[in-house]
Amino acid sequence: MKRFFPHLIWISGLVVLFVGGACAGGPPYQDPTPEMLARELSQERTFEILSSVGLSLIAVGVLWIVARRVLTKKPHETIA
Repeated sequence: MKRFFPHLIWISGLVVLFVGGACAGGPPYQDPTPEMLARELSQERTFEILSSVGLSLIAVGVLWIVARRVLTKKPHETIA
């Protein structure tokens, strides 16, 4: 389970990014009412939050995997 956990983190980051993209608003309205503008602003904020959380999860997962591979590499191993 220890080896799978970092992969689970970056995969969940991808899922969060996908959900954020699905929650994002479509093209802007042509003649929006104030309610429409408020909804569009709310959707933009939701997308910004979900995308930053998703990208952070991806970065943490990938960095964890790379750090674990670098730190657990044995000194006598050579890169070929």
